[in-house]
Amino acid sequence: MIKLERLLNGFEYVKNSASRDIEINKIETDSRLVEKRDLFVAISGSDKDGHDYIAGALKRGAAALVIEKDYTDNSRDVSRVRDRQPYVIKVKDSRKALALLARNFYGDPSKDIKVIGITGTNGKTTITYLLENILNAAAFKTGIVGTIRYKIADRIIDAGNTTPSCLVLQGLIKDMLACSVDYCVMEVSSHGLDQHRTDYIDFDTALFINATREHLDYHKTFERYLDSKARLFEGLEADAACVLNRDDPNYRFFKKASSTKRIISFGINKDADVYADNIKRDINGSSFTIHRDKEKAIIKTRLIGAHNIYNMLAAASCAISEDIGLDKIKEGLEKVGAIEGRLQLLDASLGIKIFVDYAHTDDALEKVLTALKELKRKKLITVFGCGGNRDRGKRPRMGRVAATLSDRVIITSDNPRFEEPNDIVRDIIKGIDKDLNNFEVILDRRDAIKEALSSAEEDDIVLIAGKGHERYQIVKDKKIPFNDREVAEEFIEEKRSVEAL
Repeated sequence: MIKLERLLNGFEYVKNSASRDIEINKIETDSRLVEKRDLFVAISGSDKDGHDYIAGALKRGAAALVIEKDYTDNSRDVSRVRDRQPYVIKVKDSRKALALLARNFYGDPSKDIKVIGITGTNGKTTITYLLENILNAAAFKTGIVGTIRYKIADRIIDAGNTTPSCLVLQGLIKDMLACSVDYCVMEVSSHGLDQHRTDYIDFDTALFINATREHLDYHKTFERYLDSKARLFEGLEADAACVLNRDDPNYRFFKKASSTKRIISFGINKDADVYADNIKRDINGSSFTIHRDKEKAIIKTRLIGAHNIYNMLAAASCAISEDIGLDKIKEGLEKVGAIEGRLQLLDASLGIKIFVDYAHTDDALEKVLTALKELKRKKLITVFGCGGNRDRGKRPRMGRVAATLSDRVIITSDNPRFEEPNDIVRDIIKGIDKDLNNFEVILDRRDAIKEALSSAEEDDIVLIAGKGHERYQIVKDKKIPFNDREVAEEFIEEKRSVEAL
């Protein structure tokens, strides 16, 4: 229980009918989860409006409301179970208010732990793994908030959103503190920033890795997408570190947006503070020399592709901002093996190199296919699709990239949601050059994967792209169990069994 007075510390409200002496059990935004003496925050969302569920919250015992629209209790059902009107705090923006309430409820935990925030279109998850290994090599205890998992020391929690709600996020950081975690490494999504989920998080280091077209179904324009990501850097304290990709076209935009002058740049460019040269890549991994001032170290890794060199430089630069030496950076980077759904190499006993990757934008797909094309001995076969009810503009670009860089393309279904898979496929095909005749459509994703693998010959490479670590397909409003890696491994096992006869 917490006094409402403490929850409202630092609050700016339009109108307040609440007594500051009442005690609040917990904060909820879902009326179905409200219990006696809870505070219910009504959020105006794109699909649903929390103000429509106030009566339900009151019936369940809500003691106070935070609203941004005028509310009058005209419900007979509510009046029968309540002997008084609820305490009401009216604010200009419920989402912003919720972020402050969450911080106050959990006692502002981020001020007592080191927090590293990572934003960018591609690479965030890989960097969390890399940075976790570096920090562990330097004997620090870590927590992770990311796309694949939330982690508190040794405890793993299945992730919901890449950046969870501010209530969940502040609660996770509070739990990390209780477990004596030194560093929280956090993926910070554009949605999370735009919806104020990371407001009142005290970031010690903020990283920008890259920005390409993504989530325009939500942000509408690329400029708004950039603006949302810039919020991470606009709120940094003067002693925080801003780590930026020197080679990205948006480098100067984020440098200008940063509220701290403590900027560390990285890239494959000697103008950067941290840079790589002597880069060598093959199908089994990469090596390069990392430079920082007059120090350098040779890094050998199982990760492949130019994009992963950038991911490693980014992680190294964050570690450098925390005064971790190159010896520990080298040790941490070289420990990282396969990362689930990120150019993950499966069993190669059939003589085929099979990779599963999360690439679901044209930029990510191009980077992955470019890396594999450089390393192929024979054919490069790509299986991919595009999600439904999302940015349609990237579909033809993904089709163009796949068909241009692959020897054979099988277009299939991804997460169609409420769109017809055939309509999504038609959008993809629009981007493919009419002179190219190297693609086919197999809508059933399981059949598409098995066709790619059964037709592949020794030394071919098969890329299964788009879903990576995901363990489901979203069809309409249902999540149907499905995992690209498991389907591929089923085929590998079947073929091994046949060959053993």
